[in-house]
Amino acid sequence: RDRDRLRQQVLEAHGWIIHRVWSADWYLRPQAALKKIEDAIALARAEWSARDEDGYKPARAVPVSFEAEQIDADFEVVTAVMEAGSAFVSDRNLYVEADFPVNRAVEPHETSLAQMTAYVVQVVQVEGPIHLDEITARIRILWGLGRAGSRIRAAVERAVTAAVQHGLILGGPFYSTPDQAVVGRDRSMVTSLSLRKPEVLPPAEIDHVLLTIIDANYGAGRDDLVQAASRAFGFSATSAQLKEVLKAGVGRLEAAGVVTVRGDLIVRKVAA
Repeated sequence: RDRDRLRQQVLEAHGWIIHRVWSADWYLRPQAALKKIEDAIALARAEWSARDEDGYKPARAVPVSFEAEQIDADFEVVTAVMEAGSAFVSDRNLYVEADFPVNRAVEPHETSLAQMTAYVVQVVQVEGPIHLDEITARIRILWGLGRAGSRIRAAVERAVTAAVQHGLILGGPFYSTPDQAVVGRDRSMVTSLSLRKPEVLPPAEIDHVLLTIIDANYGAGRDDLVQAASRAFGFSATSAQLKEVLKAGVGRLEAAGVVTVRGDLIVRKVAA
């Protein structure tokens, strides 16, 4: 698995967009797997269109060295080793998608409210803050379905409402569990490609990423701040829509009095 992950990281460093198709899914649910491929192709086209607008240049290749171990006169094992400190070493805060067993013997819309509420809370515990649409997508994926119809969406919405009423989660349309820490998450390797849609980036997470960049650099220019935030979320190119969402985050922090403009830089506002 380490070798497979390294191979993917090398290709992505050269600008490739990777989509994995699992053999079991293709065998058991070919139509759902095909739908995922079609969605991946559509998103890849949009990504490359954004890269063309941005004058995209691939990141430098993953720095790799090779270690050889002689087993005998005729057999040598060569191992690829990523350099320490590489940006691709797995210490990135990668987005973790909820993945747990559900009772597929019962259709999602026929699942009891109590059970669906428990599933929704599990998703939010792993992925919060998370948009309602993505909670629905995760439930669909857990059932191995290609799309979520109106009955599934309604079942998830009822469960979300119940979870909020019982104080298990809070928010809307982005949901978290009480006291859930907000961290910036890299979405470059997610399997649910809708997570890479700018409109489902949680405002709280955007604010956290922007402030982290500002604090780390003692301020940042507006355009540089947007670019850095885009990379922190795992986007190799910044589309016009993503720029709008991130700039709105900067404006939100300014309006709240958290940051201010000092010369060409956006900095933390210091209390008088």
